[in-house]
Amino acid sequence: ESEARLRVILESTADGILVVDKFGHIVSYNHQFTSMWRIPMGILESRRDDEALKYVLAQLKNPQEFLAKVQNLYSNPEAESSDIIEFKDGRLFERFSKPQRIGGKSVGRVWSFRDVTDRKKAETARERSEQQFRLLFEESKDAVYISTPQGQFVDINPAGVALFGYGS
Repeated sequence: ESEARLRVILESTADGILVVDKFGHIVSYNHQFTSMWRIPMGILESRRDDEALKYVLAQLKNPQEFLAKVQNLYSNPEAESSDIIEFKDGRLFERFSKPQRIGGKSVGRVWSFRDVTDRKKAETARERSEQQFRLLFEESKDAVYISTPQGQFVDINPAGVALFGYGS
């Protein structure tokens, strides 16, 4: 019952989860992990993390950086980590890693991957929009100001400062 509950929890998350033992053998993974990484089942069924790593490196923008991080964490079993992984096809994953402990002893590592591609694209678009607005606001030859509904000035561009004498 406990194992069935754990499997349901593992499969219900939107994150890709991979669990490896301290010898680099794949212990467990969820469907989302296989879907996100597009790893053939034959590789995962071999339970060899080194084979899975070889397969995924071809997908990454910075494979050596990715591999160095993995190796560093494997050689430091108590370390925790999080970073962003960039793919050649433009996808972005957040990668989290923590040691798996049983009875206070590190027995392996849990990797969690979250696809943040859409979120990062939205953040970039928002930042670009804000930069464009700020440029238009600052460079406009017309007086432009922002006020509260009650008429209190919040911000004014340089042309408005020159015309009205208010400081921004």
